[in-house]
Amino acid sequence: MRQLYANLENRFLISPKLIYFAVSTAYYALYLFRAKFIKDYLRLDDTTYGDISGVMAIVGFAGATLWSWIGDNSGRHRLVLMIICLGMSLSAEFLYFIAPVQDELTRTVLTAVVFGLYAIFVGGMMPLADYLVLKILSNRPGFSRDLYSRQCLFGTAAYGVTSYLVGLLVKAFKLPIVFFVLPASSLFAVGILFLCAPADQPKSWGMTPQPTTKEPEAAVTQHPLKTLLLNANFVFMLFVVFLTGSARAVMTTFLAKYWDETMRLTETQVGTAANFGIFLEIAIFAVGPLCIRLFGVYWMLLMAQLAMVLRAWAYVGMSNTTSVYFVYSVELLKGVGFGFTQVSGTKVAMESAPDELKATAQALYSAFYSQLPLVLTAFAGGRCYQLYGSDLLFKITAVMASLALGLCTMKYLADVLTVVSAKSLLVLHDGTVDEGLVSWLNGEDAADLFNVKNSDTPYSLIDPYSDKLSYENLLMVTTQLPASVSNEQFVEYAKRGGNVLWMLPMEHASLKNRTVKLAAEFGRELDVQPPSVMDYTDKDDSTNTTVRMVPETATRVFGKGGMLRYRGRSHRLISGNPLVFPVITARKEAIAVCPPTVGLGQCTPSFGADNVLVSALQTRLNSRITLISSDGWLRERNSAARRLADWTFQRSGQLTIESYQHVNLEGRSSYRIGDRMELTVCLKLDGKPMQPTDMQMELTMMDAWVRADLHPVGDCLSTGPVKLPDRYGTFTLSMRYQRKGWPHLMRKEKFIIRPVHYEEAVRFMLSAMPYYMSWIAMMATSAFLVFPFIFPSEKRG
Repeated sequence: MRQLYANLENRFLISPKLIYFAVSTAYYALYLFRAKFIKDYLRLDDTTYGDISGVMAIVGFAGATLWSWIGDNSGRHRLVLMIICLGMSLSAEFLYFIAPVQDELTRTVLTAVVFGLYAIFVGGMMPLADYLVLKILSNRPGFSRDLYSRQCLFGTAAYGVTSYLVGLLVKAFKLPIVFFVLPASSLFAVGILFLCAPADQPKSWGMTPQPTTKEPEAAVTQHPLKTLLLNANFVFMLFVVFLTGSARAVMTTFLAKYWDETMRLTETQVGTAANFGIFLEIAIFAVGPLCIRLFGVYWMLLMAQLAMVLRAWAYVGMSNTTSVYFVYSVELLKGVGFGFTQVSGTKVAMESAPDELKATAQALYSAFYSQLPLVLTAFAGGRCYQLYGSDLLFKITAVMASLALGLCTMKYLADVLTVVSAKSLLVLHDGTVDEGLVSWLNGEDAADLFNVKNSDTPYSLIDPYSDKLSYENLLMVTTQLPASVSNEQFVEYAKRGGNVLWMLPMEHASLKNRTVKLAAEFGRELDVQPPSVMDYTDKDDSTNTTVRMVPETATRVFGKGGMLRYRGRSHRLISGNPLVFPVITARKEAIAVCPPTVGLGQCTPSFGADNVLVSALQTRLNSRITLISSDGWLRERNSAARRLADWTFQRSGQLTIESYQHVNLEGRSSYRIGDRMELTVCLKLDGKPMQPTDMQMELTMMDAWVRADLHPVGDCLSTGPVKLPDRYGTFTLSMRYQRKGWPHLMRKEKFIIRPVHYEEAVRFMLSAMPYYMSWIAMMATSAFLVFPFIFPSEKRG
């Protein structure tokens, strides 16, 4: 059983789906029948129900923020979610003792208190479930947060299944059956969380670990919550989702009543209209990752606002003569609005929050989109509907949705202008940066400087709305990373094509654990106290270390050059990473010496070429990450340092495919079995022709059927005549070239080989000679065996 679960987990990643389904089951166990429970079982009127709903929304907002904050500060998100699942069902059980109370005022107050306690627990369920699901998607190799929408699909499925089953139970056993459904659903959720949720990582509450070594300067850092609330993109998103959430809350609360009283729809038509939005919502969740890749987060948020505007204004213009099919088509916009808002809003909240407050950010998003709008709807919307009817309420709703759309549009225009005028380089420093050096490295392009010690201005390497890089290049001259950008965002920046030149200050005392972890993400191994490289055999200067270039990779980065002088620290490369390579290493006579006051485990001495001084990483998406152990070598402003910066920022070392074509040497437009083809490729390195001698092309169908080397022909490369295989079908013609220090070239296309026509089939094939000989041998053997029976010998008397 355990092996079966492991196989399903590796292939389909079922743990986040089970978590979302189980938690949603407990969340929706009382959700749909809450109004019926208050009105019929507790005997309260519509006005009281609206007031209680408003109280629940206010308390739920506080509960969502409280539980998420507790989870972030304790590091026990799974335990907190299990506790609130149990607390939710236990608090609802108190309603059993309220029903017999005869005094209406007392019954109302007790109901509000119990449902308020219930809302405190319910409010924190979905934000913490979102956090656990996103944590699994982020930490599992081969998966990403973009798959979040597919996990939400199981939450929608849980809503449908739970509502249907609870409806059947209520119909069969009346409303008190809910007192048994809630504990069962909460225990089911707790069991799934215990088995499938990632283990907690407890933190010391309110305690900051003391550094083992003294820093040269005290770092001035701001509180993570302040960093989150100063993030303009996050605050803007909260305001927009509050406006569109208010419009959604009005529709959710009053549409059923509007359909029944004004449009005179039957119960079947009401249910069908509601299902139209749910069906499209499920479809959007299923294709959520594709939508993120096609449109980006901002466009999804913009389309969600547009869908809500069209839906709201459509109901403003409706009357009792409107066709029910028009209502069905308008309700499809509900699925677009909620699906796109949920996918994009969750992603923006996760990307905007510091590592310590990711669950809190999810809670704030959920509160502003779902809970605070219910407060406005319960207290203001209900009274507006009673006093002025549905027309004024729907007009106010349409105006609020239009305001949200207008804000999103203006934000888009601002983002476009920002991207157009964006500077190409961002410099992160700790106050020791040389602005002249930055100008020398970056040429004529302007740069933004950001002091990680004393700046309170948050920024983002990737704009969560336009989904584009805020800066093409990143220069880091610091050992301290800014609190407003997590390690995951640095990695995502590199995955999106951002280039990083990281120089460690030569005089730094020690490195923080977060800095060491980020270096490990980039394939480097740093010590908390990096060792100093010394070469006692160098007679020219006893304080310097003479270093050499690694022949292949250094030439691709620097070009041809002689020996370089280097003074400072060293690092090592993590084995097993094929993308990272050394650029400059120490001579074999050099050694790395640890400071005498450093304890065990903080510094590792090394010898010879194991001391890497400069290393580089060329990703498969062609972004480049260079690490220099000490910035003193770069501050000398020699030509090699400038070439290194040019290579990192992709101003040199650009290998591109200039032309790529294949022709059928038989003169036909299509390829057939046995035809001869020729592939010609022209490459350019920094605008000049390049002819590597180790390139191949492959023709594959499951396995490689043809492999051919490319040879220099003029300024290009050619395979020469290549005979196609004796197999027809759809093949893949591919050419791939990946070498350290150069961009990754990949070209694939569908290649169809057709069978020959029957009148053109070859009557004799030399390759079929074994079959011909076997047939001749079989016929000869048959004749030899049959001959005695045809001509038997006569018996002599």
